Amino acid sequence: MLLSAQGGGAAELAQTFNPIGHLARVFNKDLVKLEERVKWLESRLNTLANYGDDKSRAAMGHRAGRLNADGPDPSVVMDLGKEYPLNTLYLIPAQRESEGSPSLFPRKFTIELSNRADFGQRMILFTSGTEAYKTQNGRLIRFAARGASARYVRLTVHQGHVQGGSDIFALSEFIAISDGDPVSFGAKVTGEGVLDVPGIWAPEYLTDGRTPLGIWHGNKPTPKNGDAVAVSREDATVSWKIDLEQNAPLDRIILFPHLVSQMIDTLVLPDEMTFEIGRQDGPPTLIRWINPSPG
Repeated sequence: MLLSAQGGGAAELAQTFNPIGHLARVFNKDLVKLEERVKWLESRLNTLANYGDDKSRAAMGHRAGRLNADGPDPSVVMDLGKEYPLNTLYLIPAQRESEGSPSLFPRKFTIELSNRADFGQRMILFTSGTEAYKTQNGRLIRFAARGASARYVRLTVHQGHVQGGSDIFALSEFIAISDGDPVSFGAKVTGEGVLDVPGIWAPEYLTDGRTPLGIWHGNKPTPKNGDAVAVSREDATVSWKIDLEQNAPLDRIILFPHLVSQMIDTLVLPDEMTFEIGRQDGPPTLIRWINPSPG
């Protein structure tokens, strides 16, 4: 009867009948609290998300080029799936591959809109002409579409950057906004002169929403770099709270660490973080993350 009543497993029974353990609990009340905490955490294990780290240098965007001097201009075509009245287009430069390397943002290019896949009828939204386009230190580039209707968007690059004898360019994201919302996520992308690298460069990464600026979250981008907190003690604790205003299903939590300026592959992440996901109709879910490379 005692075995059935306890029902807590061999470890718990051993603790119950261990006289030394029983005596330790009498003199150390914190030990009882600790055991209760461990039991509660064990009961919550099945609610925790699977651990996983995403590489910062993955799915960086699209890269293409003119592979020989007399080859055609490289281009990329985005199919939005149906016709939309477009308000704005954004080109987001790709992250630099190494310190001192160029951004590979196109120097001379043309953007065209059309409702026909062959661009038999098209509207030229922008062309850089004979002057090289000046980027804004890695920030996204905005082009006003003013309600122009289109299903297909084509970017043709007339001049990129010479590397290894080829004239190449790279972009992180190509975003189309209609009625204040992005309509380009997941859009089919095809290109001329594509230079694929599995897991890093591919046409589909132009519309995956993942950029060096973070996950796209709306039609009002901000030039702010994020939130940096200076602490004076090693054991200091800092917390942030995000209110979603209502219960919503969460698939995952993605962190974009801050990239230290002028230091490639140097990221700022704490040694340990705990996420508490609260809801109105139930207990919170705790997720603990430990930095695999502390310090």
